[in-house]
Amino acid sequence: MFALPWEPFRSKEMNMSMKNVEKLEDLNYGAPNEQFSKAWQEVIRNITDPATKATAKREIVISVTIVPTEDRNMAATRIDVKTKLAPVREDVGSIMFDIDDKGQVVAKAYEAETQNELFVTEKEAANGR
Repeated sequence: MFALPWEPFRSKEMNMSMKNVEKLEDLNYGAPNEQFSKAWQEVIRNITDPATKATAKREIVISVTIVPTEDRNMAATRIDVKTKLAPVREDVGSIMFDIDDKGQVVAKAYEAETQNELFVTEKEAANGR
């Protein structure tokens, strides 16, 4: 049998409700599961965002840090969950310069509907239609 170099902590003697930590979800009152769920939703939103590359890899990294006390009878635990998401793709557009009624130079852009029409026309022209 393994002998501990200190007097073990006796939760029953102190009337404390405790459980064995055997799984990730047992740490920090279930925080790893909550943090993973939030990270998972972040990844799903990123995957379904049309402004990101569809096939880019996404990652969820769970880090568990354990720092024992000097006498080794306890340890502090830290859970860190990080996501690595696909970046938003670059978008290219254009603006034109004009002079307004007051003689000031202004920048102008087509309305979204007009830009879509221009894009379709340019695409059709490129395809020979």
